[in-house]
Amino acid sequence: MRFVHTADWQLGKLFGRFGPEVRNALADARFDSGDAIEAFAVNIPTMPGSTS
Repeated sequence: MRFVHTADWQLGKLFGRFGPEVRNALADARFDSGDAIEAFAVNIPTMPGSTS
């Protein structure tokens, strides 16, 4: 089994000091980064000799 560990996503963070347009862009960027991490994780090559 393989996994990629990430931390401190602060999914509930509201970005209150920014205007609505920037807040929405920051929230979208947070989830876009999750998509990028997922794409990376599924394409990590298996190490030679690995059983996973």
